[in-house]
Amino acid sequence: MEGMAEILFNDESNKLKTGESIIIPAHSCSTINGYTHSKTLSSLIKNEYKYIIL
Repeated sequence: MEGMAEILFNDESNKLKTGESIIIPAHSCSTINGYTHSKTLSSLIKNEYKYIIL
């Protein structure tokens, strides 16, 4: 994460700054809103049964 963004999932708001990260639980709806010019990296880890979004 670089910059500043708000991550919304499971009706919770999480504000992240440069260098911070968050793990979003599998099967959760999520939204990323950037407050300033920002860069994010989103990874999806898949196993046989579940998806995990990082």
